[in-house]
Amino acid sequence: MKEKVSAFWFSLLRQQLRFRYPLAAIILIVTVIFCWGIYSKLTVKTDFFALYPPSHPYIKLYKEFRRMFGSANVLSIIIERTDGNNIYNPVTLQKVHDLTTGLMAIGAKPGK
Repeated sequence: MKEKVSAFWFSLLRQQLRFRYPLAAIILIVTVIFCWGIYSKLTVKTDFFALYPPSHPYIKLYKEFRRMFGSANVLSIIIERTDGNNIYNPVTLQKVHDLTTGLMAIGAKPGK
């Protein structure tokens, strides 16, 4: 019995080596067909919003105001003068400058 099994495997190996180029071509063609089938239906979609917990209060708030303010990665700050004048004076422009540089310092990487 063991010799029959060994004879079967040796004959299979002999046939594979004998027809190695046609066999390699068949394997290559089948692989290309399968890869093309996968590639033609493959879509890459990044929807990071689907990773967020939908019942979290911050996500609910974001959903409510996202059309008005855009992305959640945007910080909007309003500087308003209460005396009715415009912002184009040295004191107010200095406040805008200080606020901008302070925010940029928060986002800067350590050591730079």
